[in-house]
Amino acid sequence: QGHWVTFMRKYARSCLVFSIPNGTHIRSHAGRAKVKREGLHSGFPDNGVLWSTDRAFPEWKDGTGDPSDSQIETLNWMHANGYHVAIVRTPWGCIDWLRSIGAPIPEIRP
Repeated sequence: QGHWVTFMRKYARSCLVFSIPNGTHIRSHAGRAKVKREGLHSGFPDNGVLWSTDRAFPEWKDGTGDPSDSQIETLNWMHANGYHVAIVRTPWGCIDWLRSIGAPIPEIRP
């Protein structure tokens, strides 16, 4: 994901690409409790992509990973309320999906 964000920031300059911390990297119970108090929402997607006319939220999974129940609930709510959401498994698959929904990403392949 980190390399994808860096790539997108370099080549898709018409998009604002950002990561959404999910708190799983926090080891202590006190630290996790703090981010929950600050508004952490379980199941929110890994990244956000904004452009002048829309927005999208990809959730990254490896080739065999499945979304958790909280991710399914959150992604279904977002979709029902007009947000573009998707489970993505590869960087190019994510880019192709974003282009298909209108994100202004130029055609660049390594």
